[in-house]
Amino acid sequence: MFPFCSELLQFITSGPVVAMEILRDDAVCKWKALLGPANSAVAQTDEPDSIRANFGHDGIRNAAHGPDSVASAAQELELFFPSSGGRGPVNSAKFTNCTCCIIKPHAVNEGKQYE
Repeated sequence: MFPFCSELLQFITSGPVVAMEILRDDAVCKWKALLGPANSAVAQTDEPDSIRANFGHDGIRNAAHGPDSVASAAQELELFFPSSGGRGPVNSAKFTNCTCCIIKPHAVNEGKQYE
């Protein structure tokens, strides 16, 4: 096990998690580009508009996860969205007075996602 894995696992399981399956051509690569570098401090200097630069705190608490390959994505998706008909994690989400925000690709391409 990598040295940071136990700390990462402890952080990930310390509160609610939102799992998403992103469907598009080259989704893993595009998601990684939006996330920015894994270490938020590096992201703040190298990719200041990235998700991790804006919402992360360090190399562990870096706001969001993205798989490193299509194969890893498939394995991780099976944990949350089993294709075998098995049960994934218990859904504990309770939504009240919520808003669903969908940012369309053309808005991102035009730089309007922060408006």
